Amino acid sequence: MRFNAPPTMRVVKKEEKEARLKDLISGHIRARAENGAASTLHLVVRSHESPVVRALTALAGDLTAARIALEVVVSLPGADNLVTWPDELAAVSHCRTVSDVRLLDAHEQLWLDAETVWIGDCMRREPTKRDAYECYGLGCRTTAASVLTAFNSFWSKAAVATRTGLAPVVKPVASEIEPAIVTVPGAEQSPAPTAMTRH
Repeated sequence: MRFNAPPTMRVVKKEEKEARLKDLISGHIRARAENGAASTLHLVVRSHESPVVRALTALAGDLTAARIALEVVVSLPGADNLVTWPDELAAVSHCRTVSDVRLLDAHEQLWLDAETVWIGDCMRREPTKRDAYECYGLGCRTTAASVLTAFNSFWSKAAVATRTGLAPVVKPVASEIEPAIVTVPGAEQSPAPTAMTRH
């Protein structure tokens, strides 16, 4: 017997993923630019090497012009909570980290708006070395609400990131997000959340 997965779920070649993500994000940027209001995207990623970060980096100028900022949780910071982050995204990004290995069982995710999200592969899998699962939630408020709830849980338990090799981050363009990143030496880090569904 043959079973077909829903059309929004697929295993994608790593060469295709970045291009598809750029198309999704570009469409969102165009819609927000027409609206004119500042907004914030919410992102959970393995590291700056993730395809979704590369796609966002390629569109950094468009994000700035459309007054779109990023709130980011990074699951694999380096020593001393250091996070390498693209220069192009520095002015619009507010980064935090959760260095608990349990987060690697969760999936990468990008929340664009109340009915548009992207869910990537398990963060335990290195995206540059293999093909991967992904899901596009388009026009689905239930999926978007679930992704936003997961992000908020990670964000509330994450530590402010120390950024390496880059100029200090300025306050992102979207007025509704928190103040600029500051490094807090010796700050206590709350326990990380338990893992989401493993794929």
